[in-house]
Amino acid sequence: MPDLITHTVAAYLVRKRNIKIHNLIIYLIGAMLPDLATRPFMIIFPPLRHFFHAFHTPIALAIIIIIISYFFEESKQRLIIFLLSLGTFTHLFLDAMQQGVSDRGYGWLFPFSYIDFRFGLFWPEDSISVLPFIILIFLADFLISRKIKNKKVH
Repeated sequence: MPDLITHTVAAYLVRKRNIKIHNLIIYLIGAMLPDLATRPFMIIFPPLRHFFHAFHTPIALAIIIIIISYFFEESKQRLIIFLLSLGTFTHLFLDAMQQGVSDRGYGWLFPFSYIDFRFGLFWPEDSISVLPFIILIFLADFLISRKIKNKKVH
């Protein structure tokens, strides 16, 4: 678990309700960032899989987030770091909830420690069976939020 869609929808559902759309997009990119920083490269360069796996750790992600923030104007950098970090946290939180078949997990403290901890609440493939319900919850939330917003305008 969670797949990219599950990570994104879960982050969307726990968002601040009155967040501006451009901030929401940055936050949701943060929720996808750990997988975007690793999975494509693991697929393209299978022999370097373990090298890219390190980019799915909090320390590496913090560095990536800081680098990304430099692409924005200085007055927005702190907000960008906050939003990306918050999204990344939701991603890592969901990852920490999953069960694994090996002791090798995400290496939360890499490169300082290889200690792994997970809560083991579900298996990685469980997101496939849960995804339709998550999407229904997302659609309901989206439609209700839109209806409330439209009532405020009128």
